Amino acid sequence: MQDDWRKDFHEKEYQKGQQEVAKDFATQDAEAHQERIRRVGAAAKQTIEQANELAAVDDPHMRELAAALKDAAVGAVRRAESGQLPTAERREALEADPFLGASKTSEASSPSSSPPKALPHEQPPSPEPTEPSKRGPGRPRKHPKD
Repeated sequence: MQDDWRKDFHEKEYQKGQQEVAKDFATQDAEAHQERIRRVGAAAKQTIEQANELAAVDDPHMRELAAALKDAAVGAVRRAESGQLPTAERREALEADPFLGASKTSEASSPSSSPPKALPHEQPPSPEPTEPSKRGPGRPRKHPKD
């Protein structure tokens, strides 16, 4: 009975510690997400500025290219905001967790990779017939008979 309060106390303290660790990880994830959005936003700004320079040319193809670049930059920012990872980062994440059974590895999903080769199934050489032994395989006797 006296140890029950100690057990309850230790369980509560353990849970508090686990909650603090979870909060720390959530903070780190949020900071990493914000940094990723900042980097994507800066790259998108640079891309849009270059696209505006292309759009200033009187060539309709350059204007079309500029519009496509702007759309791609805005799409990248939206994907970063929603937390979607680019293909390369998704591939690295899958390779980092080898026990993730629901997803394929990048090697298996890569169109340039060849399918894995099967191991050769060799038959063990058949033993040559010798004179039959009196006893079967197993543990030897402690005191063999002569």
